[in-house]
This record gives sequence, C-alpha cells and structure tokens, in this order.
Amino acid sequence: MRRALNALPDNPDLTPLCEHYDILDKIVLHDDTESGIRLRLHIFGPGYHDRPHNHRWTYASNVLRGEYRHRIYGEAKLVCHA
Repeated sequence: MRRALNALPDNPDLTPLCEHYDILDKIVLHDDTESGIRLRLHIFGPGYHDRPHNHRWTYASNVLRGEYRHRIYGEAKLVCHA
C-alpha cells in the first residue's frame, strides 16, 4: 500500500479519480477498467467517521486503523478470522 501511495502523484490516470472533501479524502490506489475493480483508501479527518450505507455496486471494506461498531440492529460482536 505504501508503494501505491508513493507512486500516486506520478500517475496521471489515478490522480484525477481522487477526491477531497471537508471530512475525508478518497484516494484511488488502483483502477482496472476491464474488470471494473477500483481500490480506494478513505482517510477521515479528526472527529469524523464512516457509517454503513448503500452503494449501487458490490464492494468490500477493510478497517486499517481505528474500529468499526455495527449499530444498525444493535451492537454486534464481530469475529475476525486470520
């Protein structure tokens, strides 16, 4: 991931896909138009966090730092498999 972040400023295909908002940055690390797979890193500003929400496409998430608390239907205990 560090390599992808370091190479990003020199990638004219990915930098236009990145987005900056007041509360977070959406950084595109990989975009494969053939398969339709895009890898994005979301970095939230201090005091902000994400919440579960719907998307028009299939996706997966992985929390790299911090925590995730599922509260839609009550707090759930998550089991992580290594």
